[in-house]
Amino acid sequence: MPKNILEEFFQSAPGRTGAILTDSEGMAIFEVNANMKSPSASTIKTLIMAETARQIEAGTLSENMILSIPEDDKLEDSILGLLGAQEYTLDDLVTMMIIISDNTATNAIIDLVTMEKVNSLARQLGMNETSLQRKMLDWEAVKQGRQNYTSPHDLATLFRNIINNKLPMCDWMMWKLLHQKHSAKFTAHLPENVRTAHKPGSIDRLEADSGVIYLGNEPFIWCVIVDDVPNREGEEFISRATGACYEFLTSRSRK
Repeated sequence: MPKNILEEFFQSAPGRTGAILTDSEGMAIFEVNANMKSPSASTIKTLIMAETARQIEAGTLSENMILSIPEDDKLEDSILGLLGAQEYTLDDLVTMMIIISDNTATNAIIDLVTMEKVNSLARQLGMNETSLQRKMLDWEAVKQGRQNYTSPHDLATLFRNIINNKLPMCDWMMWKLLHQKHSAKFTAHLPENVRTAHKPGSIDRLEADSGVIYLGNEPFIWCVIVDDVPNREGEEFISRATGACYEFLTSRSRK
């Protein structure tokens, strides 16, 4: 028999679904298929940001450095691809990568920080199911067997390090995550005053969201991936699951 609202809710999870809820110290409060390896979609951009921050703190990069984006590198799906400017600060590109998930900005940052160093950071953090093997929208790479992967547990590990200031420039990263513009999957079933800091992701037949839900000032890490289902169904499941997560946390706090 289900013991709580989350266990009951996830009994009807579609497709391949994995999720984890932890406190700020990483103690698992709820999990189902937390180590499920799946394509990461844009959730991997948080890790790319973390490696960028590491290189900025090391002095090999500067957040104010200017990067030139050739017209041929601009992707039609991105806001940056519609803009006439060719030069942007690294900070601007990271902001666009996180808050509007701009793929042109992401690919420029990948070229700068390198896939090898992003993957090295994943290994250092113990994100064993996570790897960056291709740029955004590189479907030819996917056909060749190169995909980006992660798991709910790995995403929770990354966010735990960020909220506990275990990585460089965590305040810088959190500011961007707190200003996420693609928020529907996290916030559709949350009260308006609930603060969140997160990074969603979406590709064909996969939806994901990962980040922090605040209960007052107390942060909880919530990561969900729904794979191999129609996107609209995956989106709706994650938004309703996040509402159930918040209801579970508030009922737990009243005990």
